[in-house]
Order: sequence, then C-alpha cells, then structure tokens
Amino acid sequence: MISRVVFAAVSLASVAIAAPAYAQVATTPVTAPQSSWAASYTVNPFTQIAYGPLVAPAPFLVTTVKEGTGARGFDAEFDASKQKDTHRGISWFYVEAVGGLDQVSLLGTSAYTLGLAGSQTGAVVGGEIGLRALYFTLGFRGQVDVLGTMQMPQLGGEIGLHLPFGVVEPRFALGGGYAAPMHITGSLGSALSVHGGYGRATAGLDVYPHRYVSLGVETSADVMGFSRAAVGTSTLETLRSQGLLSDADVATYGASGSGFAAAFELTASIGLHF
Repeated sequence: MISRVVFAAVSLASVAIAAPAYAQVATTPVTAPQSSWAASYTVNPFTQIAYGPLVAPAPFLVTTVKEGTGARGFDAEFDASKQKDTHRGISWFYVEAVGGLDQVSLLGTSAYTLGLAGSQTGAVVGGEIGLRALYFTLGFRGQVDVLGTMQMPQLGGEIGLHLPFGVVEPRFALGGGYAAPMHITGSLGSALSVHGGYGRATAGLDVYPHRYVSLGVETSADVMGFSRAAVGTSTLETLRSQGLLSDADVATYGASGSGFAAAFELTASIGLHF
C-alpha cells in the first residue's frame, strides 16, 4: 500500500515538472524553412502551416515562357540562331566578281565544221548577282572567255546549294545559258557567225572573313553546243582566189554547220552578301 502511494506521488511530480516545457513546445509556432529560390518568384507561395514539428512544404510554382512575337518572331529568332552558329546572319542578296583560267576544246570534227581552233586556253572574267533563301541561291551570271583566237561571252542563270559550317561554306551549282564566240581570228574571221548554248556544273568553297564578305575558289565543267550560219558565196570565192580556202573549205562553209565543245574553268571569287 505504501509503495503504491509513493509511486503515485512520483508520477504526479514528474507531470508537474514536464507540463510547462510541453506547453511551451506545443504553443511555440514552428517557422517553415525558407529557401533562397522562393524569393525569385513573382508570386508569393501559400502560407505555410506548422503543426508541431511537421511543416507543410511550399507549393511548387511553374512559370511559362511565351514564344517570341513581333520583332522577336521567327525571322529574328532564326537570325540570332544562325549568327550564333556561323557568326553571320541571314543574307537575302549577293553580288560576286569572278576571275580565273579557262580551257575550251571542240569535240570531234566540230573545229573544222565551225571554222574555230580545236583547243584554246585563256582567261575568264565575270560576275554574278542574285537572291538567297536559306541554303539556296538563284542568280544571273555573265562572263567573257578571252581565248587565243576568239572571245566568247556567256550569259545565263544559275541555281545553287550552299552548306554553311561556321565561316566555311561548300557550294554546288547548276546553270545554263547563251554563248556566242566572236572576234574570231583566221582566214574566215568576222565572216563566221557562231552561237549556241551551254550547261554548267560547279563546285566550290567559300570562306567568310566577315559576315558580309566571302572569298572563294571554284571549278566548273561546261558542255556547249554551237551552230554556224552559212558564209556568203562572194566571201568564200574571194578567199579561194587568194589561196586561203580550198574547194572543200568552200563547200563546207557555204552550208550551215554545228558542233560541240567542252570547257573547264578554275576561278576565284569575292562576294558581298546583304
């Protein structure tokens, strides 16, 4: 009996001693930990509720990003992306000067039929102007081949494919147009009227030291087809009387003729891009 009374007294004493501390723990609000990232949001998180040692986590806020519009639309975003990758931007217009070496060889009996030299080497000068859309170009090209016994202007169009890799840009092109040998030297000379067309395949490489300037080198192969008008009878008879033409020559050039030629070019270029 006495032991029970002692146990009860000890228990009451323990409760009396612990009661103030428990009341302080139960009534003291617990402050939720604050992270540094919470301050970066424009919308404040919901009020945190604390129950004893347990703290409700702050709500996870998701922000949205709007796509560029207006001045920062597709064109501006694409321009910024390409400039970052290639240190250039989008160009829509170009002009290019070209110069180099050219060799023209007439095929088969074309040299005799047309009255031209069989194979000639010389210089080529020209230029190109056109439009560019992303990787594709559409241009107008003109050049003059200055060969040993004649000059040959060429005018035509060209469509190209450009593959930018930073400041280096391989390019390929196909083109075609009109070609007309003139200022022909020889016994017939200006009596010859030759004209025709050409088809060209080109491969080259451009380097951009500046976003608006390119320096390049290219090679091209041409296939040409020519036709010749008949030479006047009086001209032929005069040349035969002077011993400059044989009877076979008079018969050949007294009728119209045709022939084919192949050309190979190695050129350098400088271009401006806007």
